[in-house]
This record gives sequence, C-alpha cells and structure tokens, in this order.
Amino acid sequence: MYKRFLLIAILLLGSGCVNVGEEPTTENEESKIPHRTILDIVEHSPGSETPVNKLTMEQLARLIAGDMELDEINALVENNELTHLDLDLIAGGYRSVQEFELAEKYLKKAIELDESFGDHYGNLMSLYVELERFDETEELYNTAMEKAIFGREFVYFHQTRAFLLNEDVSSAANTCLQGIDEMEQLREFIEPYENLYFSCIKSLEVLIGEQQNQNLPDETILETATQLSELMYEGLDLFPDSERIQEVYNYYEE
Repeated sequence: MYKRFLLIAILLLGSGCVNVGEEPTTENEESKIPHRTILDIVEHSPGSETPVNKLTMEQLARLIAGDMELDEINALVENNELTHLDLDLIAGGYRSVQEFELAEKYLKKAIELDESFGDHYGNLMSLYVELERFDETEELYNTAMEKAIFGREFVYFHQTRAFLLNEDVSSAANTCLQGIDEMEQLREFIEPYENLYFSCIKSLEVLIGEQQNQNLPDETILETATQLSELMYEGLDLFPDSERIQEVYNYYEE
C-alpha cells in the first residue's frame, strides 16, 4: 500500500509509475558527519573586515583532512590568536583524533566569537549527534534558531538527522520542510543545500511507512506522498548532478 500512495502522488504530478517488487531505502544517515570543508566555511562566511582565518591554507587543509597529530593541533592553539573560523576548524581537528571534549570546547568558543554563524552551531550539533546527545542537540538547535543568521540550512540539516537517529520521524520531516521553506524564501541570497533536501526526502519516505503502520487515513498518507514527490522533482531541478536524489527518483519512476 505504501507504493500505491507514492504512485498516486507521482501520477498526480505527471511522472511514471513505481517499480513494483522493490523496497525503498529507509536507512538512517550515519551518525558521524564531518565538519564542512574549508571552501564551504569560507563560502558561508559573512562579509567582514575581520580576516577569515589566521592559519595557513596548508594548516587548514590538514585540519580538514584529519591529517594533524594532537600535539600539532595543541601548538596551533597555543601559538596563534585564532578567529572564530579557525576555532571551528581546530575543533574539527580535535574531533578527527577523537578528542571530543576539546572539539566541543573550541566549537563553543567559536560560537561565543560569532553567534550569528550557523556553521558553528551545526558542527557542534553534528558532534552531539555522533555522541548521541540528542537533548543537547535540540537545545542548541533552538538557540541557533534565535541567533544564527548565516548557515541556518546546516542547523536544520543536523536537527533533522538528530530526530531521525532518535526515531522521531515526524519531527524530522517537519524540521527539514521548515528549513527548505526558509531557504526558498532566501533563494536570492543563498544557495540551496543538497544535504537538507536529501535528508528531507529520506525523512518523508520513512514517515510514509510509519503512517501506513499506524493505519492513518489514506488522505494523510497521500498528502505525505505528494510532498515527497514534489520534493524529488524540486531536488532534481536544483541538483541535477546529485546521484543520490536521482537514485531515489529512479526507484519510483519507470
């Protein structure tokens, strides 16, 4: 019956039919998601007279790659006056060597230096998700919603992941849909974030299965299936090179 509702939704939107006999992929995303790359962070940094970072590109690249030993990371902290972006990447370096308390410490320092920068909240939320500290993830999400201006899509993404991994699928779907709606309103100023779209597609897939198991009315399941179908089309339009969104779409169309 799950596929029947997806089929109806896709037909309503002018696609084909689903492949009968297969099961949708509904695995939760892995709990460990690394920091954004240096290019991501620079791209999302607000315009400011403050230098983006004070570390060399070689040092930044090694931090991102997890190719720096603990004593080297400690030396960077001791010998440099670091910006909020440096601190974020230092935290990523500590995380790569399993020094989670130090990673948390420096992400909190990064947030103190720039409360408007959503990437810092998102990276700390990512750490909390990895450690299965879901209550703290949600507390940080609520704070970020009040204070973050830049990189909010990253915050929505990690709260969606937290809800999914904590088996609160309905909240996951609501969170990512809210994030996508906000991003669409700001499309003139920011680029869409593929991870958020993909996590939302997966959330809606799982939610349909839950609704079916709960014997909810057909209209409710069809509404969710229609949201999923619309999101797949939008995702393919925004991210034509996304293999994972294309894979989901290919499952449902002939």
